[in-house]
Parts: sequence; C-alpha cells; structure tokens
Amino acid sequence: MQVRAVLIGAMMAVLPLCPAPAETVTFDLVDGQQAMGVRTGRWQPIKLSTDAPERMVLKVRPRGELRYGTLSLGQGARAQRMVVVDYRAGASALYVDADNNGLISRRNVAPTGEKGIWQMAMRPSGGTDRRTVRFRVGVGGRILLYNVRGCHQGTFPTKEGPRPALLLDMDGDCLYTTTGRDQLCVDANGDGKFSPISERVALRPSVRIGRQEYKLSVTPFGGSAQVTMWDRAPGTLLATIPLKSGALGPSIVTLIRDDGKAVALRTFGEPIELLEGEYRLAGADLQVTDKQGAGWRFPFDGNGTTTLKVEPGKQIEAQLIAPVECRLAVTGELQPEGELCVTPDCYSAEGLKLGDATTGKERRNSMPAIAELIGQDGSAITKGTSGYG
Repeated sequence: MQVRAVLIGAMMAVLPLCPAPAETVTFDLVDGQQAMGVRTGRWQPIKLSTDAPERMVLKVRPRGELRYGTLSLGQGARAQRMVVVDYRAGASALYVDADNNGLISRRNVAPTGEKGIWQMAMRPSGGTDRRTVRFRVGVGGRILLYNVRGCHQGTFPTKEGPRPALLLDMDGDCLYTTTGRDQLCVDANGDGKFSPISERVALRPSVRIGRQEYKLSVTPFGGSAQVTMWDRAPGTLLATIPLKSGALGPSIVTLIRDDGKAVALRTFGEPIELLEGEYRLAGADLQVTDKQGAGWRFPFDGNGTTTLKVEPGKQIEAQLIAPVECRLAVTGELQPEGELCVTPDCYSAEGLKLGDATTGKERRNSMPAIAELIGQDGSAITKGTSGYG
C-alpha cells in the first residue's frame, strides 16, 4: 500500500480551536470473582506437552505423567513462566515457576482449593500488585485452564459527571491494552448496572459511551487512565486500486476504525470524506472485467496490518491491494508413516488473504477457470482458480 497525505486549506475551519483537556482517573484493584454484578476474569487455555523445557530444573518426584506448559503474566522478558502438571486421573498436582527462575520443587506446588481448583497469588512481571490465579486441568490432561481473578474499579468522567467504571482483563495476561481484547464498563445512566450493548465496550484508543466519544490511554496494569472527551473532525481519503489489465467494476473495501467501527469503501479514484482516526484494511471484494468482457470476483479477507491515518483538514492518498506474496500453510498433523499436506496461500502486503477467483456464471462439468490480476507495473498480482468458468 502506498500512502501520501496532503493539506486541504479549505477544511481548516473544521478544526477545533480549544481541544478538551485530558483528565486523569485512578482505578483500584478489586480481588474478587465479581464486581458490581460483573464476573471478572475468563478461563484461558494453556496447551500442555510431554516435552520438558531445556532450561528447567526439576526437583520433585513425579507420581504420574509430567506435562509442561507456559503461563504469561505481565510484560517484558520475565512475563512467561513454566507450569508443570503431574497428571494422574483424579489426583493430579500442579507446580508453577512463580519466581521464573527455572526451578520446580515442592515449594512451587499450587494449593488445591474447592472443587479441585488450584489457586496461587502471583505478581505479574513489571507489576506491583499480586494477583490471584486459579487453575484447573482439562479433560484428558492435554490443556490447563487458568483464570486471573479480579478487575480494576474506579470512575469515568462522562458529560453528566463521574460514573462507576470497571476495567476487565479478558485475555488473562494481567495487562490492559487498547487493542480491543480487554473491556471497559461504564454505568453511564447511573442505574447501578452495565448494559451489555451501550455500557460495556472493547478497550480501544477511542471508545463511545452513550452518544459521546472519548480518547483513552490506560496504564498497562490499570492503575490510572487519561480520558479526553472529543468529537471527530472530517478528513479526506483518495483510494485507488491500480490495474493495468482489466477494468475495475463495483467493488467494496472494508476498513475498521480504531473504535472498532466498520467502514465500507465503494468509491475509488475520487476523494471521499472520512472522520479522523486510524483505519485498518480488513477485507476487499473486487469485481474485475477482463479484456474478453468476462467478469471476475477476487475476494480478500483477514486481519490486515496496514493502517491509514485520516487527519482533520488533510487528504490522504492510498493505493490499496498491493502485490501479494505466496506463503505455505500446513493443514493437519503429521502422523507416523503419514503424509503432511502443504498448500500455498496468497496474501497482500497488507496481510489480507486472497480467496479463489470466480466468474459470475457456473458451468457444470467444466475445467477450473484461471484468472490473473495484473498490477499497474505489469506484474501479475495473483492467479486464482475455481470450478467456475
């Protein structure tokens, strides 16, 4: 993807003269399975293996089959620590390298609580508060499930005043990141509970509570957050899909904004207005007519890695769907004296996966058709095959 930004002087009038100041709010750790009626934590899987890590020193006598896994809590190089399950049906034991020193001894054994659930207090790497982590072994002993108990509770500065709020760590790493995996709950209407639709949102750089949008920056361990009330100003995007061979027909490119909202682009080669923010390329459905007049469909999907930053008063120009690369994908597991299936997949430079190219008409008992998407420089972007033609 090629991106270029230019300033549009006529749009400078839409810029706010005095942006709202950021407000700092604090959150306190609440160690419990529920907070304000919301269940905290979520069971996360750890895949277990019978292959022992090289750097581990084992100073316990196993009574069953030893199975090993990795638990990640916190940030930095010391975030990952080993877990060892001494697996016996109905009488397993769990050892956790809580100190992350590579030593497993009797002092690392996890106490067994009610209903066969192990529980330990652990300090995430880089953090200061100890967190209660609960474990239980899955059926057959092939996975270990863990749950980081608790959340962070505080207040959120809405337009109507401070409101009770919770930060929920949904992926069990003891960190709050604005990537959409964790959650923010705000009791915006003051009824003492959280609506799952309007008052419980994914944690992102910007969130919408009620009718108001806020910029949000949370410290990694949830102790505080910077909150800024804002209204997005418009910018302009000029998106093109350059093709040297064939004509582009009615097509759709899907963008995901930094607040999780999906935007469908249907106009290419002409500027369109978009509200400011960062947009990630998430998919495309291209309709292309070849020189013989046949129509072809090239679908792209997946989680793109390239983002477009739309700024107020500026026009950004972007060439979408750059030449693709071929990656090998392994399907299935290799069995003794068996065969391993390796298939090629095509991905754009933005990280989107290309599906099969198809025509609009189906002919039974026909040979697979082949289509080639040619870039502006004359190189083949990709070839697609299907049973249509």
